[in-house]
Amino acid sequence: KASETYDSHTKLLVHSESTSGIGVFTDSSSNARTITHGTVGGMAHSTTKSKFGGSAIHRPTAGDNRNLEVGDHADLTRTTGDFTAECWVYMTSLNQHSIFLAKGSSWWLNYDMDNYGTDARFNMMFYNGSAWQNVSHTLVPAINTWYHLAGVVKSNVLTLYVNGVGGSSTTLTGTTNDGEAFVIGGWAT
Repeated sequence: KASETYDSHTKLLVHSESTSGIGVFTDSSSNARTITHGTVGGMAHSTTKSKFGGSAIHRPTAGDNRNLEVGDHADLTRTTGDFTAECWVYMTSLNQHSIFLAKGSSWWLNYDMDNYGTDARFNMMFYNGSAWQNVSHTLVPAINTWYHLAGVVKSNVLTLYVNGVGGSSTTLTGTTNDGEAFVIGGWAT
């Protein structure tokens, strides 16, 4: 619930506790960051499928610029420290190029990115300045099912967890750094 308190390690926390359809999304962390719609909009509060409360963030249509943007914040870009990005996802179809969370050319949490990660799997990847470093999970996702995804970096080792079960790990090299916005639900292209 948005009324709960979170510690200083929580850099962004976005709930969907509205039944108003397309509308305002709020950062419930102590940072209270501004969240805007991409240039086309299209992100909504959906009461049809929700994991907690009465609604969930929903991307009703495919296409460019249908996302939520948080802006460029250094603490949403992993450079060399420990880092976790997590979300709940519910897919009504298994489409290639499904981005759930991303920080430009820094990192992505996604499904089936076609030449970026493993096809038909959940992936977490970081860009180190010269190459993408990726882990995939062995679970084969199904439609109409809730999944909790958590990409965790601890001591430079990246592991992707699905519903609390870790997949393969990789040791990250280099640093990630970019000046692009953090997005939920895809990016501009």
